[in-house]
Amino acid sequence: MPGPPTILAASDFPEEITGLLSAAEADSCGVCIREKRAEAFEIADQWFAPGTRVRIEGEEGWRVLSGGEMELYFGPASETAPGLSFRFHTADAHLVGIEPEDFTDPELAARILARPPEELGGEMLEIIPFVYGDGASFLFDSRQNRLQVQCRILDRNAVIKP
Repeated sequence: MPGPPTILAASDFPEEITGLLSAAEADSCGVCIREKRAEAFEIADQWFAPGTRVRIEGEEGWRVLSGGEMELYFGPASETAPGLSFRFHTADAHLVGIEPEDFTDPELAARILARPPEELGGEMLEIIPFVYGDGASFLFDSRQNRLQVQCRILDRNAVIKP
């Protein structure tokens, strides 16, 4: 039986997840908000199942989210509140419920966090389970209208793109 899929490019992610979350944020109907979020979460659970590996290819790359908590995103450099981010964890900085085997190497984490905002990373991520999330691997931050997918960074020798 094959394992979870590898996502090869940011353009592969379904825009309907962030579209539904944005539509929910703009809605004034409480029931509609819950329904739209539930639909977005259902799609996100399919795309971001624990074990799924994510690599950005081509001209795209991972950016470190300014002010984030060890979070990566893809998109324009000026984006301060993306609708989707990927949070990695170390033994010294992790959410309760993240298992030690899902931590990112602390040296790799420090190297990624130290890179300038204009540099793009080519790291491969693996989606990890998060038992206290809104889905199998993610949290939803309603204040920032952002889905934060929990992950660990797999490859140490990722090419950093200028």
